[in-house]
Amino acid sequence: MSSVFDEILDTLKDGKWHSFHEILTGCRHSNQNQLEAVLSLLAESGFLHRKMRYLGSTRTARAKLSEPMLRFLNRLNELKSDSLVEAENAIVK
Repeated sequence: MSSVFDEILDTLKDGKWHSFHEILTGCRHSNQNQLEAVLSLLAESGFLHRKMRYLGSTRTARAKLSEPMLRFLNRLNELKSDSLVEAENAIVK
């Protein structure tokens, strides 16, 4: 089972702004309180940007990953891919 953290990162990995509702929808195994706690931790640590968007009288919370966090995740994926290729090559030999 995925962690709340993994589900948030999966939703935000595209680097775009997402509404709180979009993030919550992507987190199938967590509740609103868990989501808010993890988003707060990520924001306080500088891994996430949050802001409020106002459309008339409607207020919507939005979030996106910071550039350093996106670079870190991309590098992890590159390393994971390299490891998989090396493992496949070892099996073929």
